[in-house]
Amino acid sequence: MAISGSLKELTIAGQSFNVAADTNFSAQLSGFENSRIKHSGGSMKKMIGQIRNIENVVVIVNGNERSALKNLSEATDDFIISFVEASGDNYQGLGSINLEPWENEENRLPITLQPADDWTALLS
Repeated sequence: MAISGSLKELTIAGQSFNVAADTNFSAQLSGFENSRIKHSGGSMKKMIGQIRNIENVVVIVNGNERSALKNLSEATDDFIISFVEASGDNYQGLGSINLEPWENEENRLPITLQPADDWTALLS
């Protein structure tokens, strides 16, 4: 049976963060964007590599956590990112993060997880 829902765990550079229960993140599953180029004999498939980002992961942060994430978003070196889905499937990779605007009313900070190469799956 398939299980869906919020992330159970998120760790960035060795620090755990609380993920909002109503987070509906989106994941780029393919490492390629596919398109077709028309020519006189039919068409040719064009594959453009793309990063398998995980977007709109909303974490609930205090001031120290917000500062740590800001510093990580500006770091030049990649770091380990791991997350566990509601199903128990675990993914990890070396990468970076991008911050979206922080929302002060509920201390919500949307982030994008960006793997340097790809996510390694440790499926349950």
